[in-house]
Amino acid sequence: MLNTSKAGGARAQFNRTCKCGKKFTRIVGGTETYRHEYPWQAALVQTATGEQFCGGSLITNQHILTAAHCLQGFGAEDVVVHLRDHNLTNPSETNLVERNVTTIYTHHLYDPVTNNNDIAIIHLNKTVRISARLLPVCLPSSALPQYGNKEAVVTGWGATSSGGPSSSTLLEVTVPVQILVVLTQKHCQQRTGYQPSEITSRMLCAGAAGLDSCQGDSGGPLVHLDKGQRYD
Repeated sequence: MLNTSKAGGARAQFNRTCKCGKKFTRIVGGTETYRHEYPWQAALVQTATGEQFCGGSLITNQHILTAAHCLQGFGAEDVVVHLRDHNLTNPSETNLVERNVTTIYTHHLYDPVTNNNDIAIIHLNKTVRISARLLPVCLPSSALPQYGNKEAVVTGWGATSSGGPSSSTLLEVTVPVQILVVLTQKHCQQRTGYQPSEITSRMLCAGAAGLDSCQGDSGGPLVHLDKGQRYD
């Protein structure tokens, strides 16, 4: 669901009984979200340019889950994390929360060729205050959550068409999800446009014609509403 200057360290602890995963009541084919509707949404921003380049998810009050490939070539000092953001061109409208990065942890089995284990965790320099408008997403309670034949929501500021401009406001789109044990590589290729060599059995296949994530959405949330009405 998700590039490092440092690997290892203690595992972040997160209690699922705490508040998480509640909505505050390139995305291709997406619609604009309400402000703070997905309060775990993070934007990864280049320190030098101020440009948003990937997304992420708040998973504790001091950790962001993102994609390892987003951070290849970046050190902790090169990235700033924005939370409570909605319109990238008008950060004052949502009382933007900004944090620097102290450490980037990349999955030790991340493979940049196949993109297997494409996961990284960002440790923020300071904790954030949890509220209805700034809330972690839930983590799956099972090591093998049953996401096949379900729908999930993708959110981000990515391109609204392949190769097109990015969105200045946060967009969402609902996509069907299949596990590749059920869905063949060929069928996933037809749905998403990826080549078979880019699709492995360790991945989920999410998307449909005209409904997808795109450049700039990488690392951002792909969330499913569970039976307890929480997103994980």
